[in-house]
Amino acid sequence: MTTRKKPTETGGNRGGYDYVQLLSDFDLVLKKFDWMDDAACRGLSGVNFFPEETYNVDAPKAMAVCKQCPVREDCLDFAVQNNVKYGIWGGLNPVQRKRYLRHGFERGTVE
Repeated sequence: MTTRKKPTETGGNRGGYDYVQLLSDFDLVLKKFDWMDDAACRGLSGVNFFPEETYNVDAPKAMAVCKQCPVREDCLDFAVQNNVKYGIWGGLNPVQRKRYLRHGFERGTVE
């Protein structure tokens, strides 16, 4: 469980989360994520992969980037294995990832 802290006065930690704890929760500290080096979104600006208010506008743009990504399945695996609840990962939004997980799809079945 992520430990909430009092938000900073600068607003830099919007959700007030202890990010070191968050990394530990995701078991990311000691893992290698070399696949991220080849991600189509790496260094890309102008595409919002964490849309909230502009979901209908931004999500299709992010999903289009993912569709062409050579490491899409690795990205989706990461999000599913770490129960990431926000954003577009592997071309799927959180609801789609739940459906993906619930139906037991295997690697290579993402369209």
